[in-house]
Amino acid sequence: PGAASLYQTVPFRQEAQRLSDAIAAQNPERARRCFRSFRREVSIHFHSVDAMLKDQCDELRKAVDPLAVLLRRIEA
Repeated sequence: PGAASLYQTVPFRQEAQRLSDAIAAQNPERARRCFRSFRREVSIHFHSVDAMLKDQCDELRKAVDPLAVLLRRIEA
Protein backbone atom coordinates (compact mmCIF):
# COMPACT_ATOMS: atom_id res chain seq x y z
CA PRO A 1 0.00 0.00 0.00
CA GLY A 2 1.48 3.29 -1.06
CA ALA A 3 1.02 6.60 0.70
CA ALA A 4 -1.63 7.74 -1.77
CA SER A 5 -3.66 4.57 -1.17
CA LEU A 6 -4.39 5.70 2.40
CA TYR A 7 -6.86 8.24 1.04
CA GLN A 8 -8.65 5.53 -0.91
CA THR A 9 -9.33 3.24 2.05
CA VAL A 10 -12.87 3.10 3.40
CA PRO A 11 -11.81 3.34 7.08
CA PHE A 12 -9.73 6.46 6.39
CA ARG A 13 -12.52 8.16 4.47
CA GLN A 14 -15.07 7.23 7.13
CA GLU A 15 -12.89 8.53 9.95
CA ALA A 16 -12.11 11.72 8.02
CA GLN A 17 -15.82 12.29 7.39
CA ARG A 18 -16.72 11.67 11.04
CA LEU A 19 -14.04 14.13 12.12
CA SER A 20 -15.25 16.74 9.63
CA ASP A 21 -18.83 16.27 10.79
CA ALA A 22 -17.87 16.64 14.45
CA ILE A 23 -15.93 19.82 13.71
CA ALA A 24 -18.79 21.23 11.64
CA ALA A 25 -21.20 20.44 14.48
CA GLN A 26 -18.87 22.28 16.85
CA ASN A 27 -18.90 19.28 19.16
CA PRO A 28 -15.50 19.29 20.92
CA GLU A 29 -15.89 15.97 22.75
CA ARG A 30 -17.02 14.15 19.62
CA ALA A 31 -14.28 15.87 17.62
CA ARG A 32 -11.69 14.67 20.16
CA ARG A 33 -12.94 11.08 19.91
CA CYS A 34 -13.05 11.25 16.13
CA PHE A 35 -9.57 12.73 15.97
CA ARG A 36 -8.16 9.90 18.11
CA SER A 37 -9.80 7.35 15.84
CA PHE A 38 -8.60 9.19 12.71
CA ARG A 39 -5.07 9.40 14.11
CA ARG A 40 -5.12 5.66 14.93
CA GLU A 41 -6.11 4.85 11.34
CA VAL A 42 -3.30 7.02 9.93
CA SER A 43 -0.81 5.47 12.37
CA ILE A 44 -1.76 1.94 11.33
CA HIS A 45 -1.26 2.87 7.68
CA PHE A 46 2.03 4.64 8.43
CA HIS A 47 3.46 1.57 10.16
CA SER A 48 2.32 -0.65 7.30
CA VAL A 49 4.02 1.56 4.71
CA ASP A 50 7.13 1.82 6.92
CA ALA A 51 7.42 -1.97 7.11
CA MET A 52 6.91 -2.27 3.34
CA LEU A 53 9.65 0.30 2.68
CA LYS A 54 12.03 -1.47 5.07
CA ASP A 55 11.46 -4.74 3.21
CA GLN A 56 12.12 -3.03 -0.12
CA CYS A 57 15.32 -1.45 1.22
CA ASP A 58 16.46 -4.87 2.46
CA GLU A 59 15.88 -6.26 -1.03
CA LEU A 60 17.84 -3.39 -2.60
CA ARG A 61 20.77 -4.08 -0.25
CA LYS A 62 20.87 -7.67 -1.53
CA ALA A 63 21.37 -6.35 -5.07
CA VAL A 64 24.38 -4.18 -4.19
CA ASP A 65 27.09 -6.87 -4.17
CA PRO A 66 26.18 -8.50 -7.50
CA LEU A 67 25.91 -5.06 -9.11
CA ALA A 68 29.30 -4.03 -7.70
CA VAL A 69 30.86 -7.18 -9.17
CA LEU A 70 29.26 -6.46 -12.54
CA LEU A 71 30.44 -2.85 -12.48
CA ARG A 72 34.04 -3.95 -11.74
CA ARG A 73 33.90 -6.35 -14.69
CA ILE A 74 32.59 -3.63 -16.99
CA GLU A 75 35.24 -1.15 -15.85
CA ALA A 76 38.08 -3.71 -16.18
